[in-house]
Amino acid sequence: YSFSGARRIGDGYLRNNDLDWHYFTGRVTFFLPTEGKLTLGHSTNNFKMGYPVVNDPRRPDYKSHYPTVPDDMEILTHRPFSATYPGGINYWHRRMVYDDVILTQPIGEGVLNFNLYRNMGTRHDYQYSMRGGGIVSQVLVLSMNLWPVVFWNTGVSNWEKTIL
Repeated sequence: YSFSGARRIGDGYLRNNDLDWHYFTGRVTFFLPTEGKLTLGHSTNNFKMGYPVVNDPRRPDYKSHYPTVPDDMEILTHRPFSATYPGGINYWHRRMVYDDVILTQPIGEGVLNFNLYRNMGTRHDYQYSMRGGGIVSQVLVLSMNLWPVVFWNTGVSNWEKTIL
């Protein structure tokens, strides 16, 4: 078996450009009486990052401990809609999940492998825009897949089949 995980939190250089990221990975292997192995795995990854917001000394919500960012300044972010302003929701959040089941079984001169994989992911974008008159939000589903795969390996010949 093996398990690992981590969390990283940070306050970005620009106002609201903070980061909150954590992941977990786990894998458990069972040794079968038939000399085969059954392995179960799971991974999850959560990433949330704020979009930098306007921080202009001419505005009443100015924070002097962050650099000045006027509303006409172009800021390179992951998905900028337009300038983002304090007072609303300004971040993007991505969640990825990966699961697998792997059965490995020696049979005669070869080894049979059955693998079942699942990947899922979503991304949510939120932005508070004064020009747009409110919060602009968008949800993207990155992927959702389920793949059963069978492998046969004898050391001399290989065979692979994806079952849909």
